[in-house]
Amino acid sequence: FRRNTQLSVYLTTHPLFSRFRTMEKGVYFSYDLSCNSRRSAPAKRPSTATSWMRFRAIFSMRILPFLFLLFCTACISSTTKTGVVNVWRDASLPAFERGKTTQAEVAKALGPPSQLVNLEEQVVFYYLNESAKTRGFILIVYNQTRERIVYDRAIFFFDKRGILQDFALSIEESPYEPPGKDG
Repeated sequence: FRRNTQLSVYLTTHPLFSRFRTMEKGVYFSYDLSCNSRRSAPAKRPSTATSWMRFRAIFSMRILPFLFLLFCTACISSTTKTGVVNVWRDASLPAFERGKTTQAEVAKALGPPSQLVNLEEQVVFYYLNESAKTRGFILIVYNQTRERIVYDRAIFFFDKRGILQDFALSIEESPYEPPGKDG
């Protein structure tokens, strides 16, 4: 007991540590520091109930919160497409010629436009295809999502007679998928 004098000084000053057990040469010694008595008892293995209680304490304090967090997470993945089918990206589509192609030919090849704009001297066919891909994860404390939106556009300018004057395609493009193909 003299070897642990620093320990005994600390333990005597704290009210929760007035009793403690130590094992020397296979024998447990119980110390009651409030009256400086020492009792010996033969060494015993901890009972299975004690082991089970220790396991439950470790499980509930360390593993259970981890499992709770693990099951309260989620992943997000979605793809959204709106607008018209971007037929103008089809390689087999006939070329549109300025000064020759008519409104009817463009409407037949591409379908109805997203917007039809009547200006004083021109008619504008505006085609828009929007593709959005969302990825993310949800935790209890922290959430993160990333969304990438691609706008694929085609715009055609016609004069009052319905003849194609000019057209342009957007630089940013989404891949062409023929109608009827699920994406």
